[in-house]
Amino acid sequence: MTDAVRSYDLVWLLNLVGDMHQPLHSATLFDDRFTKKHDVVPEPDTGDRGGNEITVIPANGVSTNLHQYWDGTFGGYSTVFGALFDTFYTKEVNGVMTSRSKIDPPPAHKAAISDPAAWAQESFELAKAYARF
Repeated sequence: MTDAVRSYDLVWLLNLVGDMHQPLHSATLFDDRFTKKHDVVPEPDTGDRGGNEITVIPANGVSTNLHQYWDGTFGGYSTVFGALFDTFYTKEVNGVMTSRSKIDPPPAHKAAISDPAAWAQESFELAKAYARF
């Protein structure tokens, strides 16, 4: 397998794992707001489409959809450098740049879970508890 294919596969895998940890990908809200919309346009009822059909107005006052807001909460970066840069506190100590992660490491028992079905179930439970109203 070429490096280009391996690189593409790695990016795709990271995207899938990241999406699996995004609760709005793990559950769909079906209610009258969305069913009526699909009654007007003859197409299958897809519910809230992962939060894309729910409008929220965050603290900045700019209306957006819930899915986009959720994704942006954790970055929404267009470059790897931007995501990595914002993840670390960086300071100079005795002429040497040092970095410390802003994100606490996960508990060891959580980090040891390597079963994708368990990740999906956890994300589903988080969606039910926090992301759906």
